[in-house]
Amino acid sequence: MKITLKGLLTFLPVEQSLRQETIAKLDAFDQDQTISLNRFCWKMFYELVDLQANYEFEQRLDKVREDKAKLENSMYKQIQNEVYEKFMSQLCKGEEVATVADVREKIQEMMRNQVKINAN
Repeated sequence: MKITLKGLLTFLPVEQSLRQETIAKLDAFDQDQTISLNRFCWKMFYELVDLQANYEFEQRLDKVREDKAKLENSMYKQIQNEVYEKFMSQLCKGEEVATVADVREKIQEMMRNQVKINAN
């Protein structure tokens, strides 16, 4: 399935009203605006992949600390690949990745975990 800019906008955690307005105006954009928006959306996609991979990596490290998992050399890269594949699958199916609140919550949890680690 071909990934379109509209599909990418639907997938990304963007405020619903902004998403709808942008999609509605998309056909009126000139080529430069479309290319710029496309680049921005893909950059946001890969930042989401990294954010989710970091979150899942921290979760896995917590399991390692608790002796519930083994530390592996390529663990981060494996997690990053899994997240990329999951997101690409969702994108191809036309699904949203998460709400802005979900992403915000994950960032806050990562920050709390980092504070706990630094406190120890």
